[in-house]
Amino acid sequence: IAELECLTYIRGFVTAIGLTDASVQFCFPEANREDKIRRAYVRWVHKSFSKRGNMPVGEALLAALDDAFGCE
Repeated sequence: IAELECLTYIRGFVTAIGLTDASVQFCFPEANREDKIRRAYVRWVHKSFSKRGNMPVGEALLAALDDAFGCE
């Protein structure tokens, strides 16, 4: 259930970004989007868990998205 809740949160978060902030651009993969985002988020947090482990989820997810899927 926790994984489903995580994917649902990610889906809503990404949808909200697309609807509310045209200045934020990401290049998401076509296939398995939510799962790849979830994995990128977990990797990003664990790279520096002592600093990132207690960040607000929305702030951390936005930073992880920028790191993994920011358009060049």
